[in-house]
Amino acid sequence: MLRFAVALTDFLLLNGAFALAYYGRYILELGREVPEASFVPYGDLLPLQLAFAGLLTASHAIAGAYARPFRDSFLDEAGRLVASTSVGSMLLLASAFLYYGYPYSRLLFVFAWATAAAASLVFRLGGRAVLGLLRRRGIGVRQTVVIGAGPLAQLVMHTLTTGSAGDYRLLGFLDDQVTDDIGRFRWLGPLSAAEKVARELKVDEFIIAQPNVSHERLMELVRGCRRAGLDFRVVPDLYEISLRRVNVDDLDGIPLVSLSPRNLSPTSLLLKRAIDIVVAGLVRLSLSPLWLLIALLIRLDSPGPAGIPQ
Repeated sequence: MLRFAVALTDFLLLNGAFALAYYGRYILELGREVPEASFVPYGDLLPLQLAFAGLLTASHAIAGAYARPFRDSFLDEAGRLVASTSVGSMLLLASAFLYYGYPYSRLLFVFAWATAAAASLVFRLGGRAVLGLLRRRGIGVRQTVVIGAGPLAQLVMHTLTTGSAGDYRLLGFLDDQVTDDIGRFRWLGPLSAAEKVARELKVDEFIIAQPNVSHERLMELVRGCRRAGLDFRVVPDLYEISLRRVNVDDLDGIPLVSLSPRNLSPTSLLLKRAIDIVVAGLVRLSLSPLWLLIALLIRLDSPGPAGIPQ
């Protein structure tokens, strides 16, 4: 839901960025005066504006901007956004000049690129500020239980309570060997109590940080999480986990591993297919003038059709 909301907001902001770029170039005439013969009414550019917003939103998605909104470092997120905005703007610029048929001001696309990048970055900064405020009030925080009580588990619990992982709230830990609290970390019971604890404390996620747990016990914990409909992550150690298709997250330098879906959902497949078609169409449109030029040169150089010699 958050990913869809961020993508929709981006689409609306990108439309606003293009409109602002138009106002700056054609109304305020920033950069240099717009000749009367080159003036394009705003209404005539609405299809181009929608294409701009749609293409850049798709470009952001391909770059992974919606995979973990507001969770990666701001520098990483900003780098992806600026790069995808640049690529999308250049593709649209090339397509517009070749096929749209208006005498555009090139500065319009420069202004659109700048306002789009700025709007996306300001939105990310604002979103981070709002999420930080909500988390301080306990909204959107994941109720988390750590499985294990060894040094690795204690490191995870310490990081959850003192690090920058503000979207987690540590409830305590489960362990068979330790039967008491460890300092400020609350013992919630043995591993067999995982499902009961999950129901009573409304746990959102288990983090398995017990390197010496057997493979059979680990799979039992995983199945318990599945039955309860809970997310779970595994902190990898020196043992090998025979799980394919994993996602690796980061908790202040501590790797967290979670299972990815076995297959793409129908919606994801449809979106991927649509992006493939759009990108392929843009590439073919961009290259068609080159193909026509090659055909013309062949026709002028030798008689007969521009084809394979007989």
